[in-house]
Amino acid sequence: MSGKKKVTCVRDGDAWCREAGDRHEYAVPDDGAVIRLIADEDKADRAVLREAAEAVHRPDGAELAALLPNGDGADA
Repeated sequence: MSGKKKVTCVRDGDAWCREAGDRHEYAVPDDGAVIRLIADEDKADRAVLREAAEAVHRPDGAELAALLPNGDGADA
């Protein structure tokens, strides 16, 4: 064998789970975008990765205001 690791990609509901070597990835479609999260298998299992991918969302105005600098060069 050439040393290449097997890559698999399986459908999981509306998402896709891809495994390659010691890493895995979830891809979840969301309103014209695809949320992709990748982790080492020993750091996060498949269920945790999927839960995190499904929890990702576009921030609303209040969340953006709390996250972004206030524009005058000083953090809030």
